[in-house]
Amino acid sequence: MGADVCRDVKRDETVLAENLRRTLSGAQAIAFEWSIAEGRICWDAATADTSGGSEFTISDRSGPFRGLLDRESLRVLASLLDEPNPDNPAFHLEFADGAGTERRWFEIAALRMPGANGRAQKVKGIIRNTGSVRAADEHPAWLANRDDLTGHLNRTRFREELANLIGRAASRGEVHGFLVAAIDQLGVINQIHGYEAADEVIVAVAHRLDHALRAADLIGRTAGNKFGVVAKLRNESELSKIAARLHEAVNGKPIDTKA
Repeated sequence: MGADVCRDVKRDETVLAENLRRTLSGAQAIAFEWSIAEGRICWDAATADTSGGSEFTISDRSGPFRGLLDRESLRVLASLLDEPNPDNPAFHLEFADGAGTERRWFEIAALRMPGANGRAQKVKGIIRNTGSVRAADEHPAWLANRDDLTGHLNRTRFREELANLIGRAASRGEVHGFLVAAIDQLGVINQIHGYEAADEVIVAVAHRLDHALRAADLIGRTAGNKFGVVAKLRNESELSKIAARLHEAVNGKPIDTKA
């Protein structure tokens, strides 16, 4: 790349994500060169506003995109980076930012450059803004796996991932816990405040659950008012602690709606 803005690790991922959103809304695309091994990312200086927050923690291979990509897209990105000696080093990853009518669509088009172990040690490419508030039915592959309202895995895809996880856990001797998070009195909210207010509550709960979970945890919307959560455990007693953390994350403060 030509004139670049480079930063080492340390900056809050939320700051970087907001800078990326703001820059993409104007520039439409940002070129980057990400050295995973060295813990550095370089942005094309012509796209300016990323310079204040382009630092990330190298221990997290989702790196500079953690605050921008949703949980499932991060899982796909991590899988792409961990794939040893891929037949095709190039990849495209389309993802949505936001929920419902506020959703915007982006794409990462990049080239993986492997290190000695065959895994990606450097990634060079661009991140594009591919459209604001585009209908989800324009993205059939995305919609086939996701709940349109929250962006989490839908029931069918969640059950598939759960079955895969159970198979891997059994072969590796791992322990996982399954939790159900239900929104009480959602029908009452529908009747009194309307469906739009109820949808806002669902989205807010989904967001709070997502931020209270660890990167490797699995979440999906399994019913109108229910979410399923799968978490890897060090021991069985850890499950109650995770449940308490999720309960506090959702109930710790009121949910404001426009209704």
